[in-house]
Amino acid sequence: MEIELCKAADAVVAVGSRLQQLYSRSLVNVKVELITPGIFEKFSNKSQLAVDRTVVKNFNVFMFGRATFEDLSLKGYDIIANAIGSLGRKFKLTFVGSSPGEHQKVEQWFLEKTSIKRNQLTIRSYCSQQEELKMMFYQSDLVSLPSRTEGFGLVALEAISAGVPVLMYGESGISEALHKVEDGQSVVIESDDDAAQWAQRIQELSNQSP
Repeated sequence: MEIELCKAADAVVAVGSRLQQLYSRSLVNVKVELITPGIFEKFSNKSQLAVDRTVVKNFNVFMFGRATFEDLSLKGYDIIANAIGSLGRKFKLTFVGSSPGEHQKVEQWFLEKTSIKRNQLTIRSYCSQQEELKMMFYQSDLVSLPSRTEGFGLVALEAISAGVPVLMYGESGISEALHKVEDGQSVVIESDDDAAQWAQRIQELSNQSP
Protein backbone atom coordinates (compact mmCIF):
# COMPACT_ATOMS: atom_id res chain seq x y z
CA MET A 1 0.00 0.00 0.00
CA GLU A 2 2.82 2.41 0.84
CA ILE A 3 4.45 1.78 -2.53
CA GLU A 4 1.18 2.44 -4.35
CA LEU A 5 0.77 5.73 -2.49
CA CYS A 6 4.32 6.69 -3.44
CA LYS A 7 3.62 5.95 -7.11
CA ALA A 8 0.65 8.31 -7.00
CA ALA A 9 2.57 11.10 -5.25
CA ASP A 10 4.13 14.16 -6.88
CA ALA A 11 7.22 13.80 -4.69
CA VAL A 12 8.55 11.05 -2.45
CA VAL A 13 10.62 11.96 0.61
CA ALA A 14 12.07 9.27 2.87
CA VAL A 15 13.06 9.78 6.51
CA GLY A 16 16.56 8.36 6.77
CA SER A 17 18.81 6.50 4.35
CA ARG A 18 17.40 3.03 5.04
CA LEU A 19 13.90 4.01 3.94
CA GLN A 20 15.34 5.87 0.97
CA GLN A 21 17.12 2.70 -0.17
CA LEU A 22 14.03 0.58 0.44
CA TYR A 23 11.69 2.76 -1.61
CA SER A 24 14.25 3.45 -4.33
CA ARG A 25 14.41 -0.29 -5.08
CA SER A 26 10.64 -0.47 -5.48
CA LEU A 27 9.99 2.77 -7.35
CA VAL A 28 11.39 2.59 -10.86
CA ASN A 29 12.21 5.98 -12.43
CA VAL A 30 11.20 7.82 -9.25
CA LYS A 31 13.75 9.91 -7.37
CA VAL A 32 13.32 9.35 -3.65
CA GLU A 33 14.52 12.39 -1.75
CA LEU A 34 16.23 11.99 1.62
CA ILE A 35 15.61 13.93 4.81
CA THR A 36 17.30 13.31 8.15
CA PRO A 37 15.44 15.20 10.88
CA GLY A 38 17.28 17.13 13.54
CA ILE A 39 16.52 17.78 17.19
CA PHE A 40 12.87 18.34 18.10
CA GLU A 41 12.66 21.51 20.19
CA LYS A 42 9.17 20.54 21.35
CA PHE A 43 10.63 17.69 23.41
CA SER A 44 13.28 19.82 25.08
CA ASN A 45 12.54 20.26 28.78
CA LYS A 46 15.55 21.95 30.35
CA SER A 47 13.73 22.98 33.52
CA GLN A 48 12.86 19.38 34.35
CA LEU A 49 16.28 18.06 33.40
CA ALA A 50 17.77 20.43 35.98
CA VAL A 51 15.89 18.74 38.82
CA ASP A 52 18.06 16.83 41.31
CA ARG A 53 17.58 13.10 40.65
CA THR A 54 20.33 11.75 42.89
CA VAL A 55 17.73 10.30 45.27
CA VAL A 56 16.50 7.93 42.55
CA LYS A 57 17.83 4.44 43.31
CA ASN A 58 16.33 2.45 40.42
CA PHE A 59 17.52 2.61 36.83
CA ASN A 60 14.48 2.96 34.57
CA VAL A 61 14.66 1.74 30.99
CA PHE A 62 11.79 2.59 28.64
CA MET A 63 10.80 0.95 25.35
CA PHE A 64 8.22 2.48 23.03
CA GLY A 65 6.23 0.83 20.25
CA ARG A 66 2.98 -0.82 19.27
CA ALA A 67 2.55 -4.31 20.70
CA THR A 68 1.13 -6.80 18.26
CA PHE A 69 2.08 -10.29 19.32
CA GLU A 70 3.60 -10.98 15.90
CA ASP A 71 5.99 -8.04 16.42
CA LEU A 72 7.10 -8.56 20.01
CA SER A 73 10.10 -10.73 19.12
CA LEU A 74 10.74 -9.04 15.77
CA LYS A 75 11.02 -5.71 17.57
CA GLY A 76 13.58 -7.19 19.95
CA TYR A 77 11.60 -6.50 23.12
CA ASP A 78 12.59 -9.91 24.46
CA ILE A 79 16.28 -9.00 24.27
CA ILE A 80 15.90 -5.95 26.52
CA ALA A 81 13.64 -7.84 28.93
CA ASN A 82 16.23 -10.60 29.25
CA ALA A 83 18.97 -8.02 29.76
CA ILE A 84 16.99 -6.25 32.49
CA GLY A 85 16.12 -9.58 34.11
CA SER A 86 19.79 -10.48 34.38
CA LEU A 87 20.73 -7.17 36.01
CA GLY A 88 18.60 -7.50 39.12
CA ARG A 89 15.86 -5.63 40.90
CA LYS A 90 17.47 -2.18 40.71
CA PHE A 91 16.76 -2.21 36.98
CA LYS A 92 13.20 -1.60 35.79
CA LEU A 93 11.64 -1.88 32.34
CA THR A 94 8.61 0.09 31.19
CA PHE A 95 7.08 -0.96 27.89
CA VAL A 96 4.87 1.73 26.34
CA GLY A 97 2.87 0.19 23.52
CA SER A 98 0.06 -2.03 24.72
CA SER A 99 -3.29 -1.87 22.94
CA PRO A 100 -6.34 -1.04 25.08
CA GLY A 101 -7.34 -4.03 27.16
CA GLU A 102 -4.20 -5.98 26.27
CA HIS A 103 -1.98 -5.02 29.23
CA GLN A 104 -2.31 -8.37 30.99
CA LYS A 105 -1.61 -10.38 27.81
CA VAL A 106 1.45 -8.30 27.00
CA GLU A 107 2.73 -8.61 30.56
CA GLN A 108 2.19 -12.38 30.45
CA TRP A 109 4.17 -12.61 27.21
CA PHE A 110 7.15 -10.89 28.82
CA LEU A 111 6.96 -13.03 31.96
CA GLU A 112 6.66 -16.31 30.01
CA LYS A 113 9.07 -15.60 27.15
CA THR A 114 11.83 -13.74 29.02
CA SER A 115 13.67 -13.82 32.34
CA ILE A 116 12.35 -10.48 33.60
CA LYS A 117 10.56 -10.51 36.96
CA ARG A 118 7.11 -9.06 37.57
CA ASN A 119 8.46 -6.43 39.97
CA GLN A 120 10.82 -5.21 37.24
CA LEU A 121 8.14 -4.74 34.58
CA THR A 122 5.53 -2.07 33.88
CA ILE A 123 3.19 -2.11 30.88
CA ARG A 124 1.60 1.11 29.59
CA SER A 125 -0.70 1.90 26.70
CA TYR A 126 0.64 3.18 23.40
CA CYS A 127 1.04 6.94 23.58
CA SER A 128 1.29 9.64 20.92
CA GLN A 129 0.49 12.71 23.04
CA GLN A 130 3.44 15.08 23.18
CA GLU A 131 3.11 16.18 26.82
CA GLU A 132 2.64 12.62 28.04
CA LEU A 133 5.67 11.48 26.05
CA LYS A 134 7.74 14.30 27.52
CA MET A 135 6.78 13.20 31.02
CA MET A 136 7.73 9.60 30.24
CA PHE A 137 11.08 10.72 28.88
CA TYR A 138 11.67 12.60 32.12
CA GLN A 139 10.84 9.47 34.11
CA SER A 140 13.35 7.39 32.14
CA ASP A 141 17.09 6.97 32.63
CA LEU A 142 17.48 5.26 29.26
CA VAL A 143 15.36 4.67 26.14
CA SER A 144 16.17 1.49 24.22
CA LEU A 145 15.44 0.70 20.59
CA PRO A 146 16.30 -2.99 20.12
CA SER A 147 14.22 -3.54 16.98
CA ARG A 148 15.63 -6.14 14.61
CA THR A 149 13.98 -4.22 11.78
CA GLU A 150 13.39 -0.47 11.93
CA GLY A 151 12.96 2.02 9.11
CA PHE A 152 14.20 5.02 11.05
CA GLY A 153 13.45 4.94 14.79
CA LEU A 154 11.81 8.30 15.43
CA VAL A 155 11.29 7.66 19.15
CA ALA A 156 15.07 7.53 19.63
CA LEU A 157 15.39 10.99 18.11
CA GLU A 158 12.57 12.24 20.34
CA ALA A 159 14.38 10.86 23.40
CA ILE A 160 17.66 12.45 22.34
CA SER A 161 15.79 15.73 21.89
CA ALA A 162 14.55 15.38 25.47
CA GLY A 163 18.09 14.84 26.71
CA VAL A 164 17.61 11.14 27.53
CA PRO A 165 20.38 8.59 26.79
CA VAL A 166 19.47 6.04 24.12
CA LEU A 167 20.73 2.58 23.24
CA MET A 168 19.80 1.01 19.92
CA TYR A 169 20.47 -1.83 17.51
CA GLY A 170 22.55 -0.98 14.48
CA GLU A 171 19.94 -1.96 11.88
CA SER A 172 17.94 1.28 11.92
CA GLY A 173 17.95 4.52 10.01
CA ILE A 174 18.81 6.66 13.02
CA SER A 175 21.74 4.44 13.98
CA GLU A 176 23.21 4.97 10.52
CA ALA A 177 22.76 8.73 10.96
CA LEU A 178 24.40 8.65 14.40
CA HIS A 179 27.48 6.91 13.01
CA LYS A 180 28.19 10.20 11.23
CA VAL A 181 28.04 12.16 14.52
CA GLU A 182 30.98 12.38 16.92
CA ASP A 183 30.62 9.63 19.56
CA GLY A 184 27.28 8.67 18.00
CA GLN A 185 28.36 5.07 17.47
CA SER A 186 28.78 4.65 21.25
CA VAL A 187 25.00 4.24 21.62
CA VAL A 188 24.72 1.60 18.88
CA ILE A 189 24.90 -2.15 19.53
CA GLU A 190 25.68 -4.26 16.49
CA SER A 191 24.39 -7.56 17.91
CA ASP A 192 20.61 -7.97 17.76
CA ASP A 193 20.24 -11.05 19.96
CA ASP A 194 22.98 -10.98 22.59
CA ALA A 195 21.16 -10.04 25.80
CA ALA A 196 24.45 -10.14 27.71
CA GLN A 197 25.91 -7.42 25.50
CA TRP A 198 22.85 -5.25 25.99
CA ALA A 199 22.99 -5.89 29.74
CA GLN A 200 26.63 -4.84 29.84
CA ARG A 201 25.93 -1.56 28.05
CA ILE A 202 22.89 -0.83 30.23
CA GLN A 203 25.02 -1.51 33.32
CA GLU A 204 27.71 0.85 32.04
CA LEU A 205 25.16 3.59 31.38
CA SER A 206 23.63 3.14 34.82
CA ASN A 207 27.04 3.76 36.36
CA GLN A 208 27.20 7.00 34.40
CA SER A 209 23.78 8.06 35.65
CA PRO A 210 23.72 10.92 38.22
